[in-house]
Amino acid sequence: MLTNSQPSFSLSSTILDSLIEEVAIIDDCGTLVHANAAWVAASRSHRCVSSVATGGNYLAGLRAAAPANPDAAHILEGVERVLAGSTDLFEHEYACPSKDDIRWFAQRVSPLRSAAGVLITRIDITDRKRAEKEREAHRFELGRAVRAATLGQLSGALAHELNQPISAILTNAQVGLAMRAQGRTGELFDILEDIEHDARRTGALVARLRRMLERRNERMELTNVNNVIEEALTLCKSELIARRIDVSTRLEGGLPPVHGDPIALEHLLLNVIVNAYEAMSLFGAVTRELELATETVRDGRIRVTVLDSGPGVDESTTARLFEPLYTTKEGGLGLGLSICRSIVDAHHGDIALSRGPNGGVLVEIELPAAGSSS
Repeated sequence: MLTNSQPSFSLSSTILDSLIEEVAIIDDCGTLVHANAAWVAASRSHRCVSSVATGGNYLAGLRAAAPANPDAAHILEGVERVLAGSTDLFEHEYACPSKDDIRWFAQRVSPLRSAAGVLITRIDITDRKRAEKEREAHRFELGRAVRAATLGQLSGALAHELNQPISAILTNAQVGLAMRAQGRTGELFDILEDIEHDARRTGALVARLRRMLERRNERMELTNVNNVIEEALTLCKSELIARRIDVSTRLEGGLPPVHGDPIALEHLLLNVIVNAYEAMSLFGAVTRELELATETVRDGRIRVTVLDSGPGVDESTTARLFEPLYTTKEGGLGLGLSICRSIVDAHHGDIALSRGPNGGVLVEIELPAAGSSS
């Protein structure tokens, strides 16, 4: 039975029934006083968190479903907050599994303007969710391809990094065998320790390369940005030496961790470092200096700066450098900085590129520290 506070639905019902969206109205007591045809059809298909019929109490249905359904509990809380006037809008997306498929829905709750109660709308967003999932999968595959391309650029340096410990292992093994043949076994333990150290060094490098190339989704964990920078520099070490680039670091001690994917962040830093040393080498910079720094800044955010002494950047094109397929390098794909932007966005951070104070390119990356509100 409708109360005086409830609106008349003679014309409204016709309008609501013509909508594709599922629409329902509940009064201030939680009673479902009207539902359009789309809402009723959805209730019959059992794809709702609460399938109360018109005249039933929607809030009671949510309370009954809440112990076994976290979405019902969350929607219950949202509807009660709108009814109490503590918020003017509540929105929630949830999945509804069936034996054949999983459908996604977006539910929106807002107060009625001319009567006590709330308006609830629900729409099927399954196609949008599938598109988002496909887009995310493409982004991961593109990121993996760009990581492989980046490591391809470092192939000579990586071969050198691997060759050093392998050569040391071979030399130590040959010396050890010669000493054993001569009956000199006293120094074998020292040689074995050297072999173990070099083997571990080789294994760590191979493991890092495998992680960079493996097919994987982002794995967010507490990550020390200083460690990420040091590992990225390790991968580039031989290339930086070969190109006669002096590297300096100013890494803030006790830097708070970020909640991030260490492999994605390492790829981000690798791209920036590779861009810097290629610019310095390509344009024949006499002074080749690369400086990396970290510091804690406003609102608990962490800033990473990478400054090179290359030719700098034309500020009129700075904004376009992050666009996909835009490049200023001959033969470049125009994907490196675009991937950098997507990695930073996935970590709720910011990245900016500008001319350095004394020339060169200054890259500034800001990431929220774990637990910060930013």
